[in-house]
Amino acid sequence: MIQVIQITQIIREERVLGDNPTTEEKYSLSGLAWLDENEDGKRASGEKLLNGITAMLVDMENGAQVKETTQTDENGKYEFKNIPKGKYIVLFQYDTNTYKLTEYKKSNISENVNSDVINKTVSLDGKRTQVASTDTIDIRKQYY
Repeated sequence: MIQVIQITQIIREERVLGDNPTTEEKYSLSGLAWLDENEDGKRASGEKLLNGITAMLVDMENGAQVKETTQTDENGKYEFKNIPKGKYIVLFQYDTNTYKLTEYKKSNISENVNSDVINKTVSLDGKRTQVASTDTIDIRKQYY
């Protein structure tokens, strides 16, 4: 079985702060975890969505600190909200004895149904741990 993680959208949110006409831009980052059961490198309808995969948003501009942690829901979805502009990666902890990652950004596969992660060994709570990692996501660019 192959586990795949995908970023599905980055959404810009704007809020007016009090009576002040200035706005604060915040963003949401979401995606899916699923089993690539036929191992073709793309998410197909009917493939199992994975519940309970831990996703960690890591702020790459502040010492690579974990900013927020969540888990995928029963529909395989994870979401981080109220994210300020910056550079981030998302790390995913998964059972490396049960799952392996499918091919990263397989050619000729649409970005909205491919895998956006690679295996990476990181230090979490002082222990070397294998995780799935996105590329750096630069939310300074205009996503919306």
